[in-house]
Formats: sequence, C-alpha cells, structure tokens
Amino acid sequence: MRHWPIAVLVLLFCATASAQTGDYVIGSKDLLQISVLEIPDLNVERRVTDNGTIDLPLLGEFRVAGMSATEARAQLESLLRDKYVNRANVSVIVKEFANKPVSVVGAVTKPGSLSISGRLTLLQAISAAGGLDQTAGRKIFVLRRSDNGMSDTLEIKRDDLLQSTSSLWNIPILAGDVVNIPARSTVKVFCLGEVKQTSIDIALRDCQGRRPDGSCVQDDAHQAQGL
Repeated sequence: MRHWPIAVLVLLFCATASAQTGDYVIGSKDLLQISVLEIPDLNVERRVTDNGTIDLPLLGEFRVAGMSATEARAQLESLLRDKYVNRANVSVIVKEFANKPVSVVGAVTKPGSLSISGRLTLLQAISAAGGLDQTAGRKIFVLRRSDNGMSDTLEIKRDDLLQSTSSLWNIPILAGDVVNIPARSTVKVFCLGEVKQTSIDIALRDCQGRRPDGSCVQDDAHQAQGL
C-alpha cells in the first residue's frame, strides 16, 4: 500500500474520478445505456448478463465484458457500418457500476454495498448507507484499488467533511471503493481510593488517550464524582 501526503492523495483521487467512465472495465450486472443516432431502435438500456453479454435489436447477442465503454462503442460502430449504415454515431454509457459496488462499512446506520448510478460523492455514499451513527469516530478512510493491484488509502477528518465550507474533502467515489468509518474506541478505567464511582467508560479518539471532545483521559477523575 502506498502512502502519500494528504494534499497529493486528494488530487490523485479526484483525477482518477475524472477518467472513471472511459477507463472502467464493464462486467456482469452493469447497466449500460446504448444510443445510436442513425438507428433509434438501438436506443436501449441493457443489463450485462452473467455471461458478459447484452442482447441488442438487429445485432442480437453482443459481448461487452472486459471492454471499456469506449471500446464497446467502437465495436458497435464497426458492426453497424458493416451491416446497416455508412456512418454510425454510437454512445455507450455505464449507468450503474454494479459489477464493482461501493462498500460503506463501520459506524453507519446501514453498512453494506452500494451500486453506483451516475456520479457519487463521499457524502452521498455515507447518506445512502443511512448516515453516520452515534458511535462514529473522527476519521473516515477511503480505500481505492487499481487494476494493477496497488491501493491507496485517503484519511479524511469527519469535521473537515461535515463542517468545512470547502468541497475539497467531499471527494468523488468510484466503483469498487471501500469507505470505512471506524467507531470510537471505549475503554473502562477503574479508579482506586475514596471515590463515589469506581469505574467509568471513556471514549477514546483514535486510541491516543483523548475523548472525542478533546479532553484528556487524566481529567476523568471528575467523572468518578470526586474524592
């Protein structure tokens, strides 16, 4: 796994998102929108089968798995020129990236997988998972894997995403990304001596000895209701 300065990672993540539609490799269960200017009958939406094909009017079964949308368009244009028209203007758009769903895990109301339909941002992904629950910690991690097996992890502070006026941290989410919102860690501290409460639960922030409100663990003698 590579580790980059935070500003560089944000730029890399956003640059990757700008090329998603052209570079994404189509797979089973993806939803494609096909448009052909010269042949309206071919203006259809098709779900890719488990065999990696779609069924098109006039052309029948057409294999798209393993190709990008650009490659599928080029092949369709070639087939149509060979059989039906002198010139074909074809558009192939991936409407749902169901083959590589986004996973949102951790401290959200409905953790699980999401099928991307169009563009999706980090806030939209969290919202689609039901939003943060009350145990959510202060950090959000976005894991992105490339086709060559390398992976990058971007760490985002929750307050930067939710409270900042900048949209920098609301990064685009791509097919196959994993969004992880770890829950706060809670430890039990036992107090010895003349105190009214002998044990208290402390929610740590990032396991560094601080609670989410920023106060120190050492101050928790006050929670034990004094001497």
